[in-house]
Amino acid sequence: MSSAFSTSFEPVIADCLYSQSKFDDFQFGFKPKHSTNLCTKVLKEKIDYYRNRGSPVFTCFVDFKKAFDDVNYWKLLAKLLDDKVD
Repeated sequence: MSSAFSTSFEPVIADCLYSQSKFDDFQFGFKPKHSTNLCTKVLKEKIDYYRNRGSPVFTCFVDFKKAFDDVNYWKLLAKLLDDKVD
């Protein structure tokens, strides 16, 4: 059921993303002329693998390019040094 839903909902998401995004060469899904079916399949297989072995599964999706666009790297470095992070 989720594959059918993702297949039917994918064009809606793709249209929104294509109109306002640049694409990175390392991006796995939501690119022109690419499907997210493979991405969804890989994610579902990994989740099933760990759940079948009794492990909890947590996911997080971050757009690192957007997340670190406006970072003052000198301030970040100073905070990391203050926290004694190597």
